Amino acid sequence: AAVGVLGGFALQYWASTDAYRLVIAGKPFNSYPAFVPVTFELGILCSGIGAIFGMLLLNGLPRLYHAVFKSAHFSRASDDGFFLCIEAIDKKFDLAAVQNLLAEIGGSNIEVLEA
Repeated sequence: AAVGVLGGFALQYWASTDAYRLVIAGKPFNSYPAFVPVTFELGILCSGIGAIFGMLLLNGLPRLYHAVFKSAHFSRASDDGFFLCIEAIDKKFDLAAVQNLLAEIGGSNIEVLEA
């Protein structure tokens, strides 16, 4: 938002004082009340764009590859079922316990994929 506000104000200030100086009704060249609408709108625009790119960056998107794409059953996920991916990044992760849990609740096609 600050980049948009400062950029919008600086552009209007430069345009009215240096680039295209016009005397209108005796007003000063840097009449800042006239700059408020554009400055506000650029602040809103830049904050929205910054929020979108910040969200994508913090979410790790776009992710172009994941190990689950190597599974032969992955292509059927949207046709007649779903898949569940449990990543082993936690220190308390136990592969045997997770496989037993998934088998107990009726999981089929339980696979271990390497990244």
